[in-house]
Amino acid sequence: MQVNLIDLLAFQELFSRAKSMAIIGSSDSVINYDHGKLIDSYDVVVRFNRVNTAEFNAAIGNKTDILVANDGNSLAKSIPVNELSNPRVVISFVSNFGLNKSSSHKKDFFDWVNGVPLLVIPRPHILVSSSSSSNFKSFSMGLYALSWLPFILDIKKLYVSGFTFFGAVSGGTYHHSKPPSFSGSLWHDAELEAQIAKKVLTGFDGEITATEEMEPFLINCKLAKVSIIERDYFRRDIKKHKKITSAFCSPVKYLFYKVAKIFLKLGYLLRRFSEAINC
Repeated sequence: MQVNLIDLLAFQELFSRAKSMAIIGSSDSVINYDHGKLIDSYDVVVRFNRVNTAEFNAAIGNKTDILVANDGNSLAKSIPVNELSNPRVVISFVSNFGLNKSSSHKKDFFDWVNGVPLLVIPRPHILVSSSSSSNFKSFSMGLYALSWLPFILDIKKLYVSGFTFFGAVSGGTYHHSKPPSFSGSLWHDAELEAQIAKKVLTGFDGEITATEEMEPFLINCKLAKVSIIERDYFRRDIKKHKKITSAFCSPVKYLFYKVAKIFLKLGYLLRRFSEAINC
């Protein structure tokens, strides 16, 4: 498969006239709104990983200009990107060591990108503490996109929806683009990401339109002009997600939720302990 790599200057030139951007996160909170036409009206629409725009077209729109994807994607996980969301450009934020060194791993990723222009760029530097180890923290693709894309391009008007950072804020942990998984909460520090997202959005000095799950990130936002859109109807059914039956009473659901949160917190603490002893 021929790889169509582009550099940062070519990427900026491609979107040099763009003044508005819609960044559509992976949380299934995004499908609570019929905003497809609104999203597609923005100059640049950003989506993530294996999103299939055909599934919820009325809610999330059809247009994809930038697909932000990690290099773990492959044809074994989904069909090629041009058959999923057909982006103009794929961006992969990678560590300082670049793409995975395995040639087969790179080939799998390049095959999945399938000739779409690809920008491979180091992860934006996000300093989270005075500790030197913070320079090596791995955040989610969503946080990297929020932290970098509106600022590297001359964006004045921003629409943001579908970010709950693995349940760190109201909206849940489900993704509309893949089956539910707790792995994101184990690999990423959800609460820390939510704090950083709030700082990033506060630092944007243009106009922000956001759906209501984004409101915690925009409280006391003094720089930007902010408009919050409330949910306009009840959550859609997501066929690929297993639904809890009505016979599964509320106390039992609450208990399972609490147990799951305990295990997630234990995983988080163990990861933190591992980082501490390896300093």
